[in-house]
Amino acid sequence: MDQNPEDQVPLEPSSRINESRRRRTRRIIVPSGRTERSIYVNEIASRLVPAIDYYLFSMLCAVVLGAAILLDHPAIYILAALLAPFMAPLVGLGLSTAVGSFKFFTQSLGGLAVGSVFIFIGGLLSGWISKLIPNFYPNQALFHTRFSIPDLILLAVGTVLAIYLTVRVPKQRSLVASVALAYEVYIPIGVAGFGLASKMPQFFAPALRTAGINILLVILIGTIVLAFLRLRPFTFFGYLLTALLLAGTAYTLIMSSALKTELTADNTPALYSSTPTLMNSRPLTLTETPRPATATVPIPANATATNTLVPTRTPTVTNTPKPPETWATINIEGGVYARQAPCYNDTQCPKIIPAIPNKAPVQVLGTNPEKTWVQILMDDGSKGWVNIIYINFAQ
Repeated sequence: MDQNPEDQVPLEPSSRINESRRRRTRRIIVPSGRTERSIYVNEIASRLVPAIDYYLFSMLCAVVLGAAILLDHPAIYILAALLAPFMAPLVGLGLSTAVGSFKFFTQSLGGLAVGSVFIFIGGLLSGWISKLIPNFYPNQALFHTRFSIPDLILLAVGTVLAIYLTVRVPKQRSLVASVALAYEVYIPIGVAGFGLASKMPQFFAPALRTAGINILLVILIGTIVLAFLRLRPFTFFGYLLTALLLAGTAYTLIMSSALKTELTADNTPALYSSTPTLMNSRPLTLTETPRPATATVPIPANATATNTLVPTRTPTVTNTPKPPETWATINIEGGVYARQAPCYNDTQCPKIIPAIPNKAPVQVLGTNPEKTWVQILMDDGSKGWVNIIYINFAQ
């Protein structure tokens, strides 16, 4: 029986079908068959591709972070982390080994790089403004230039929560965990920008290194969490990326001495007590006992002269109490030059050559009024000034 042409369903034009297929292909991130597992991972990964709101909130975070550096108050730093966007690219890097897609890895890395540029520019602006503020020193920024155990705990908790909740509840975003990631990655990047543009270049390299270490740790911890969740790589690129990330993270942490500096106990004062050039014995003070006054006695006429021994001066040894010594070690790769005064002006504060090597013990004599520079006693007995950012005080 012939079918009425009016009852026939019109076919979709081939061009529209092809375009629909291309869109679905672009949404497929994992290049392995349409298995249940690949569909599940694709759903997670597609929600971690950064959108326009990520970049807008990154710019807002950059403005607030620049204000936090200038106001030098921890509450404003926390506000900047709260206003940061959901760190989708950073979480995506943590999931990149399980996804196993080079395209997804580059998307996540590129998104994080663009957002970090906004944050870095915010730090640059605050650095330029700081030149107009006399005697300005951002004490709070110092905490974001060093790798520390509390920061490691916060980063680990944030990464574990972000990865776990993203895998288990992919339709929801763990904003609380994202705040911890933004605090440990975005803020050091902003501080690095501040150091580059301000009169304090000593902030740039340590802060940038801290941000890089934290990013590698997010990827490393994310890989470990995925292993516990049984989301192992199922592509060659996934296994290759896992091996490269694990090796690169371990190498970076060892070479940067980030964990070693925090975990080692070799910088206690007892280990340096045998240094002969710096440890002086307790000084001896010689005090003279005054001679008693002699009374004038009349000499009789028939007296016979006799020889009398005169009392000698008897030195009395007294111990003068010495204040307790404060020890520290140099904490920067390649060492640091001490200066004759607490500033970076080569004319007013020339360098003392040679440089003090990394991990070298020094005795702390005091600080400047702003507590930003430390006066130290070096091995040759000379004194100099080193910025406090390069000092690791003994515990």
